[in-house]
Amino acid sequence: MGEVLHYGVHLTRCIDPAGYEPLPKEGVGFVTVGPASFGKAICDYLLNGKLVCMADEPVCVLGTIVGLEHTSYGKSGPDAIDNDFSFNLLLSPYRPKDLRRYAVPSVNQHIIYRDIANHAPQGELIEDRTGRLTGLVPREPAPESPLDGYGVMWRFPDGGGDPIPASDPDEQRQANLHKLGGLAEAGGVSIPIPVLHCEAEGSRIFAVCSALAPFLDLLSGKLPGSPGPSATEICHATLGWIPFVGDVICAAVEALVDLAMLPIVVAAAVAAAVAWAAAQAFDDQFSTGVVSNWVRLGDVVVVQGVWTWDSGHAGHLELHPVRAIAKVANVPEGADPVAPVPAGVAARVNDLKDRWCRLLNDAPPPVAPPGVRVPPTPGMAMTPGQQQTALVQQRPEHQWTVHPVIDGCRPREGGEGGHGGGGQGGLH
Repeated sequence: MGEVLHYGVHLTRCIDPAGYEPLPKEGVGFVTVGPASFGKAICDYLLNGKLVCMADEPVCVLGTIVGLEHTSYGKSGPDAIDNDFSFNLLLSPYRPKDLRRYAVPSVNQHIIYRDIANHAPQGELIEDRTGRLTGLVPREPAPESPLDGYGVMWRFPDGGGDPIPASDPDEQRQANLHKLGGLAEAGGVSIPIPVLHCEAEGSRIFAVCSALAPFLDLLSGKLPGSPGPSATEICHATLGWIPFVGDVICAAVEALVDLAMLPIVVAAAVAAAVAWAAAQAFDDQFSTGVVSNWVRLGDVVVVQGVWTWDSGHAGHLELHPVRAIAKVANVPEGADPVAPVPAGVAARVNDLKDRWCRLLNDAPPPVAPPGVRVPPTPGMAMTPGQQQTALVQQRPEHQWTVHPVIDGCRPREGGEGGHGGGGQGGLH
């Protein structure tokens, strides 16, 4: 395993399926909830309600990067508040060329998806095998919902040449599978390759919602940051027994109050705009920009992340947020998706995934561990395994600029404890 890229921006949380509630459409929300209260509901949904947990612990996956999505890919207007950087994995051992048998314009994209889900060693990561999502309704229901799957369009040239990513002039060729299908194009056919979607979180949603929070409290009849319900929430609780009409009355009252407090509305808009721009500038330099500059199409990687169902689209499974990525080699490649992967190949993929996942768990983020007089970066708490590895990395014999075989730097016999208290060891 090569360099490990740790990703420390984890601003969302996933919820149990029993706690999931779809967000009302914008028109309904404004009419029945109220402008400011609906703004609060949107922020809570995006940060704490859109993602449904599929596992209690982070998972790891092996795959080939077949699609990259910059932070504003396919988004415009208010949707661009989501500035995560995404990459899309074709599960190992498959490579795009293994899917040539499907390269016909009439292909059913969900057949490809089910073949890969059923036969890849980690196919369960793109398929809800336990029925955990049964009954859930995503924000944009599709015929295959609640689990539509995700895909990336690749072009297969006539004559058997190697496939390449399809042209994507309108940024619509990486999306939920119901939006994608086989297309005859000049000199070939483009088809959707089913993938596991992986998102490195941007900070814009959190930054904008944090900037808006005190204003939205005021506009909904509550002192900023104070506990308890807002005036609008009290109104809904009082009149909610009147179906629909009670909610509309409360929303209308809030809207009138907001109009009367127009200077606060303007101040909220300014604060949101500043946070919007500042978050993107920060992310470009320190978070999503680091990932986008590091990964490339065709990289074979092991990725660790939180396995979730994203209800914000037509529903697909993804790793969100990504926690760590490493580029890897010697992963088996090549298999026919219409049949089970050969047992030996599947065993090798799973063995590599398990071993590299253990290494990811023990590889520390690029911060000093407790005890060496440099505090860890906030939000990058280390596991016991990571702390132990980080402490070992701080030993003098590992702080070389000339290779130890040349400069003779090695620990004194007896190992740990050569210089009292620090566990650093002496040098010969």
